[in-house]
Amino acid sequence: MRRFNMRNIVIIAASERVNGNTHALCNAFMEGAKAAGHKVTLFSTAGKTINPCRGCEGCSRNERENCVIEDDMQDFYPLFHAADTIVLGSPLYMWSISGQLKTMLDRLHGIGRQNHGYPKKDCVLLMAAGSPKPEPFHQAVAYYETCPLGYYKWNDLGRILCGSVRLEGDITNNDALKEAYNLGYSLK
Repeated sequence: MRRFNMRNIVIIAASERVNGNTHALCNAFMEGAKAAGHKVTLFSTAGKTINPCRGCEGCSRNERENCVIEDDMQDFYPLFHAADTIVLGSPLYMWSISGQLKTMLDRLHGIGRQNHGYPKKDCVLLMAAGSPKPEPFHQAVAYYETCPLGYYKWNDLGRILCGSVRLEGDITNNDALKEAYNLGYSLK
């Protein structure tokens, strides 16, 4: 095991397919990060209730630093606050990230309002898609660059965009799994 500062990494697997390609990418990253000695927590959205932002502005009036909506997002907030690295795992849906991931990122809005800025985090993007072409990822990557990197001011540590993996298990022999493992292992 290498010697360095241990990271506290939270991986968001924002897909309902727990045996799908997105989860496989997230698991490969997690294995690499754990092998390197990091603390890693996987937060899967599968089966969870995470409601959209209501625009109620309750987040600007409460002292909890979190959204006031009581749902499974409340389980994520302590993980988020403790983490220094957030991994965003998502299938490509309609040329963008999944609705589950978008909703979670929306629900972080209150944290920035309370703190007058968002906590500094490092960030990784892992995506799986059926299309073999890179173009369908462009809108998702633009959102990643605009919201987590631009608005939240998180630091990009890497991106793995894996195409041609439409059906469950298509990713099994794909080089993207090794890339995800290596990216997780390489974090210092």
